[in-house]
Amino acid sequence: MRPRSDEHVKRALTFPTDPSKPPATLHWKLLPFDAQRSKGKLKFDFAREVDEIILAEGQRSSRPLSTLERNKSAAEPGLTEMVIHCLEIPDWPVYVIRQSGIRCVDVFEAIHDTYNVVLTSTERSNHQARVRDIERRRPPTPEGAKKGVRRRDLLEGKTAFLGLDWRTSDSRYPTGCWCLKVGTLSP
Repeated sequence: MRPRSDEHVKRALTFPTDPSKPPATLHWKLLPFDAQRSKGKLKFDFAREVDEIILAEGQRSSRPLSTLERNKSAAEPGLTEMVIHCLEIPDWPVYVIRQSGIRCVDVFEAIHDTYNVVLTSTERSNHQARVRDIERRRPPTPEGAKKGVRRRDLLEGKTAFLGLDWRTSDSRYPTGCWCLKVGTLSP
């Protein structure tokens, strides 16, 4: 997915609705877990690949999320554009655009792709203290040096997708945006 500038997306993302209300109802897999609504607990670590998403159905049963389940429409009515903001690392909003309608997998892939990028030298400078802490804690191996510090590393292990909530408009997102909830995966 090609990165998009904030300005490009501001022009592209126009919802004809009240920005205090979400433009659509998200699929339950994209919402925070709710025992009444959810058909299982989604386990998505966006430091890993999207095809490794697990659906825990009840106490003992866990299975990979099928291709059919990943390809479900992300929202009703369908959306062609979404902006996702993460409070913990606000420098990198996630942009999801699919003209034929966004699917759950498009959201998962966009989150994975946005936060698995190695920091540029400018980004490293902007987050210098955090980058130094991360590098100090890493074992000194040639493999670790090659990988570099990624955006997700700034979350300090909180790479579990816990769902999306609607956030009303503000100066950066005048039409509102979805807010990414992150945490650590429980076993």
